[in-house]
Amino acid sequence: MHLLLSMGRISKTFAFFLTLIIAVSCLILIVRPVSAEATITTNFPIVQTSAPLVDYNLTMRSPKANVSFTNVMLLDYSLKINSNLSSLGTPLGLSVSYRIDDNSEVVLIGGDQYKYEFIDVTYLKNGIHQLTVLAQFNYLYNNTIFHNKQELISIYFSILNKPATINILSPQNSLYFTNNIPLTVEIDNPSSYGYQQLPLYRQYYRLDGGKMQWQNTNDTIVGLKDGFHTVTYYVQIGNMSGSSTASFVVIATPLTQILLIVAIVLILISAFILLLLYRRHRKTANLSK
Repeated sequence: MHLLLSMGRISKTFAFFLTLIIAVSCLILIVRPVSAEATITTNFPIVQTSAPLVDYNLTMRSPKANVSFTNVMLLDYSLKINSNLSSLGTPLGLSVSYRIDDNSEVVLIGGDQYKYEFIDVTYLKNGIHQLTVLAQFNYLYNNTIFHNKQELISIYFSILNKPATINILSPQNSLYFTNNIPLTVEIDNPSSYGYQQLPLYRQYYRLDGGKMQWQNTNDTIVGLKDGFHTVTYYVQIGNMSGSSTASFVVIATPLTQILLIVAIVLILISAFILLLLYRRHRKTANLSK
């Protein structure tokens, strides 16, 4: 009987220590730090960082390349998206805009897929300009909004809406002591982006209302006689013409120069005499008071 009781006590003690060992072992496993080699697995989905690209198909009917405009330019196009829209997630809208040279972009209202619109180009200078058409497709993909913006086409066109601006650098409105004077002009014929230069179809000048003289480069007007002269310079670009006039005086011969000097001296002497008479008159008037 005593033996059975002793064995029962030993079994309870063994069971207690066994339970304690198991509990401590579980606690150690719970608080044990994860080693660098440990692999952590989760059930979160992997998010794709790059969104699919949008493939556009643009048909540009106007303007065509290297065409000239005067006041307005017709923008006529149709745009399609070749990409499978279901692969792009949730579409949020398509917008089309254009940019001329480095100016700000202009969004075309209601011009998502087909549009024709007249653009005012009177503010542009004569020369070559660049039209760029852009499209932006917004869509929701993997809980992220993407703004896919692309330049679709760039077209160069020319503007001929104003006559050429001519600045006559020589001769100027001045007095010349030579009868050979260079004819030098500066013509406003800008070329954007250095793409190409609009041809100056005609350059010519008329001296003192006489015969037209053709000019391709800077010339020298020779054999001018003493006296008053005018020169009018003409430039034609396309069907637009511009002109500028300068007036000048030539005193080239020695005799005329001597006469000019004598005239200047006489004018100075006369002015000096008049000044003396004026002062004498003022002095006499003050004494008589």
